[in-house]
Amino acid sequence: MSTSNSRQSYDDCYETMDKALRSKDGVRVGFFERGEAYHHRTRMNYARTLDRNYNGNGRSQYDLLSFRLKHSDGMYWIYAEKRKEPAIVEEITEIDEPVRETITTKYRRF
Repeated sequence: MSTSNSRQSYDDCYETMDKALRSKDGVRVGFFERGEAYHHRTRMNYARTLDRNYNGNGRSQYDLLSFRLKHSDGMYWIYAEKRKEPAIVEEITEIDEPVRETITTKYRRF
C-alpha cells in the first residue's frame, strides 16, 4: 500500500506524537494484528518525514521521539518514546585498549 504525501492524511499520527511529546516518557498505541502495527509505525515515520520537509529546515519537533514495536498481552504496541540522552560521551584515545583485528582468508582450490 502506498503512502500519501498529504500531511492531512496523518492527523492521527501527529496527534499521537504530540501526546508523546507532552507526556513525561511517551505513549503507546495498540493493535491486534502485527501488520497493522507495522503499517502504522511506517505512517508515523513518514509523517515525521513530511513534517521535516514542511518546515523547510530538514528538522522536525518529532525527531525527539523513537518508535519501537513490542508484543505484549496479545497486542502489538507501538511505543512512541522520547529518546534518552546518553549518560556520558567520551572521545576514544590511543591510550584505550587497542582493537584486535583478526583477518582470515579462504583459499579456493580449483
